[in-house]
Amino acid sequence: MATLVTHCAFSPSRRNILLTLVFILISIPPLHAVLEQGKWTLSVDSEMIKKENYFYFSKTMFNNSLVEIKWLREECSPSVNLSISWYLRSCRCFEEAFDLDPQRAQTHFGSNVVSKSGDSGYYITHVYEPIECHQHMTRNVLAVSVLEKPTLMKTPQLETPNTPERRRRDTESPTHDTVAQTWEDSPYMFIIHIANPGTETKWSIKLEVSMRGPHQYISASEWPLMIFYMVMCIIYVLLGVLWLALSACYWRDLLRIQFWIGGVIFLGMLEKAVYYAEFQSIRYDGLSVQGAVVFAEVLSAVKRTLARVLVIIASLGYGIVKPRLGALLHRVVGVGLLYLGFSVVEGVLRVNSEQGSSSRILCDIVLAVTDSCIVCYIFVSLAQTMKLLRLRRNVVKLSLYRHFTNTLIFAVIASVVFIVWTTKTFKLSKCQSVSAI
Repeated sequence: MATLVTHCAFSPSRRNILLTLVFILISIPPLHAVLEQGKWTLSVDSEMIKKENYFYFSKTMFNNSLVEIKWLREECSPSVNLSISWYLRSCRCFEEAFDLDPQRAQTHFGSNVVSKSGDSGYYITHVYEPIECHQHMTRNVLAVSVLEKPTLMKTPQLETPNTPERRRRDTESPTHDTVAQTWEDSPYMFIIHIANPGTETKWSIKLEVSMRGPHQYISASEWPLMIFYMVMCIIYVLLGVLWLALSACYWRDLLRIQFWIGGVIFLGMLEKAVYYAEFQSIRYDGLSVQGAVVFAEVLSAVKRTLARVLVIIASLGYGIVKPRLGALLHRVVGVGLLYLGFSVVEGVLRVNSEQGSSSRILCDIVLAVTDSCIVCYIFVSLAQTMKLLRLRRNVVKLSLYRHFTNTLIFAVIASVVFIVWTTKTFKLSKCQSVSAI
């Protein structure tokens, strides 16, 4: 973008490199923003148990990860006997483990038969002896001394007792809160069942469920994402340093748009740093920082909006054929605000709403239409600017705009290919495996 407003400032090789880098970085779409926790607090009392007694937790875990249940506190006066059991199952299909609700959790609990076509896995069921809940319990009565081995799920078509070869990882050392150990890299569902004791005695207990693997509490599907955001943050820092160095060398020729391009790079660096810090929080604490992902989504929306506005300004010929935008400035600002509004709403819905909800689908459609209109507006403006340059027979600037157009075409084609790939892999697939995630 800077090449179009300071065509004499940077050398052609530097211009092309910077232009390609900026467009590749700003056209990377935001990833799925719902993160998997590593710790959950479960509070159950005598009133809740009458409405719901199956409690489910889903997570993509590495092989040899540990599932732990810690007994935090109790209010049982007088004492009451509780019947507690749990069910751990691995799934080949991602949605089988994560699309749970109380009814499905009850259906899955204790099941040894695969219900979804194409799915497979293993399971462990553990039933405790009746636990007497009383005041001042001194030990964790939910700990399992000997970890059980998984049993192969049965399928309607084929049953095989052979356990496939699995890649070995460093085994985590069991703690006094450990109840199970995973046996493969896979999505898992963990369901706890607390039976209603059938007494009028008031009681309450508080448990902590945690899932810890070789990389602490981060899930197997999010470990590569954390590395990705770390690398992207480093790339943005290097790009920012390069931009500052070039701007310092050619400070006499800088225009205002150059500073806004630096703002895009800074916002991208800040966005990736927030995401990386969020993954670090989940890795070491098991909990997500409230509002951090929403903040990162807002930063991403502002960055993408500013980048698109700058591309529009450059395609209109600002600094090349037009010294000022004039009345076009209000139109450009309006387009930017419209895209910003839809982008922020879409990002917040992606964080806080379920996948497939009507509001999220509607916002996705509106944002896609808005983005398509912006792309059309950019190419129409480019065609008009290039036509004017041909009439003026300005070969150097016309060549710059041709490179600029080719870069835009490449970015659009890459985005379309990415959309088609993600749709085929994640939306149309009947069974998403952990390798696809």
